[in-house]
Amino acid sequence: MLGDLDAAHAAFRQALHQAAGDREVLTTAYRGLARTYLVRGEPDKAIRELKKALAEDPGDLEAATTLGEMLLAEPGTRDEIALVTLERVDRQDEGRLEAAALTVLGRLQAHAGRPDDARRTLERARALPSLVSPQRTEALLALAEIAVARADLAAGHALLLEALAVAPADPRPHLRLAELHQATQNPTAALAAYDRALALAESSSVLSAALHVAIAIGDTERSVRLARRLIVLAPGAPIAEVALALADPDARTAVARLASRHPDALDVQLEAARVEFAAGSFAT
Repeated sequence: MLGDLDAAHAAFRQALHQAAGDREVLTTAYRGLARTYLVRGEPDKAIRELKKALAEDPGDLEAATTLGEMLLAEPGTRDEIALVTLERVDRQDEGRLEAAALTVLGRLQAHAGRPDDARRTLERARALPSLVSPQRTEALLALAEIAVARADLAAGHALLLEALAVAPADPRPHLRLAELHQATQNPTAALAAYDRALALAESSSVLSAALHVAIAIGDTERSVRLARRLIVLAPGAPIAEVALALADPDARTAVARLASRHPDALDVQLEAARVEFAAGSFAT
């Protein structure tokens, strides 16, 4: 396989040298080089070649869509070349963008801080029968995020349930539901959603989020279970140590001792303050 990839890479390079200014050949070769870099796990080089393809053909939808997906995967990226290209093509011919390209465009608009434009574009994509997973899942998650941001929690909830129906093995809808339940002061439902997400893909960040909820509602048994799982993935995680200290028969002393060892750990200091307050130490 690697030999075939190397041969393809060399062929695309040769095409560049022989293109003699033919923009169609150059665009195709740059796209091909981008694909080889993607397979090799070199996204930065793939992005570079896709930008070259767009420089040769500003209307290349394949290059713009792939580039948009890659830029979305890089948090904090503000390069707008894919967004500009897809919007220009969409303005010129509204029916030209296929479902996948529309989804990328909508997500790029949301990423650029334009939720109203993003919602309209994503709803257009959602209405197309050709929009299938994983693009449909991405569109639904983005629409749910927009709905929650404008405080339409019911719409956000419905969109997340739709995303679950489309991609039941994707943990992200469960995570978004957990966050939504927390926002609506429903910690029991939030923990159930975190459990479902963890059953699909265990991670220290999700364990930590679930652990915070379990501690907040005083579910000591669940807190200890989550803490022990978290310590396996993140030894010494302060919030896990807090949970175990709270389960100690002398929780007040255990938490105070922990706080003295971790003076800069916010989770630990906040819990120590809460325990002391509950014990009446701040009474006047």
